[in-house]
Amino acid sequence: MPVGVAPSGGPASTERTQSETPAMTNTLRCTALALALAFTATRAAAQTDEAPRYDPISLSGPRVGATVINQTSQAELEKRLGRDGIHPLLTQMGWQFEQRLYTTPTGLTTLTELVVLVGGMEQSLLLPSASGLIGLRTRSGLELGIGPNVTAAGVSLAATAGVTVRSNAINFPINVAIASSQYGVRTSLLVGFNLRD
Repeated sequence: MPVGVAPSGGPASTERTQSETPAMTNTLRCTALALALAFTATRAAAQTDEAPRYDPISLSGPRVGATVINQTSQAELEKRLGRDGIHPLLTQMGWQFEQRLYTTPTGLTTLTELVVLVGGMEQSLLLPSASGLIGLRTRSGLELGIGPNVTAAGVSLAATAGVTVRSNAINFPINVAIASSQYGVRTSLLVGFNLRD
């Protein structure tokens, strides 16, 4: 047995347990205090006139666009499909499921999105993908989002930026998305529309 190490239940173990007890107690106290302060702040914010609004609204609609893949992604795609000559520009068609969550008094809105697409149909391909995003949208329509992107090649991280143009009761979102994986970067441009209250 190495020097200075006692078996479980021995003197060293007892001393270590006794020394850890105050530290654990302080950690629990700090955690409880932080939770109490957070709860108090939340209640105080809810009682002010400037509290955020919780008004979930579904803003879903069709999406069309295109994706450009790099040479590494192109080669991997050709390898997986057993087919040569795949063009690096792929069309995309699908649907975006969007849920608007909180809206602050300044118009900043939090939202979640699920974007389901099928790409490459113009090349007789069927390449499904899905992206789950969390994001922010300003009152003027500027938006940013980030989240995982899943394709047949694996999982990557996607980041999006765009703007929503409003016309009467219709929104026209225009987004650029970049997905980064072990095979490189894919860039997509998507447009679509949805109805709003």
